[in-house]
Amino acid sequence: MRRHLALAAAIAAVGLLPALVLSAGSAGSGPASADCSVAMKSDHLPDVPASFRAGAAGVVVLTSPTIRSIAVSSVATAPAFRAIVDKARGGSVEVYFGGKDSQVVFGAEAVGRQLEVRVTSCV
Repeated sequence: MRRHLALAAAIAAVGLLPALVLSAGSAGSGPASADCSVAMKSDHLPDVPASFRAGAAGVVVLTSPTIRSIAVSSVATAPAFRAIVDKARGGSVEVYFGGKDSQVVFGAEAVGRQLEVRVTSCV
């Protein structure tokens, strides 16, 4: 959680995410001013590039170069969103999307031969 808050602070400093992501709660407290939802999906590891929705923020294209890893091939943002890839390859990947009034965190993890996708959207 600290890593996410530190990264969010750095992203907010360069104007990618609104400052409200920093108030989304700290250890032991609930959201202060952000209303967040989480969507989770389990799928097979893609053997060819596969597109995954990042909520209203855009699309992340993933590949699986090895049986235990995934990689971000590309990111397409919806209008008014910007994106930063935090971790592009490995056992897990993360992409942060920021818009004027909302932010989305796309995360995916290789678990055996499965792909676990988690999209957190905050307004």
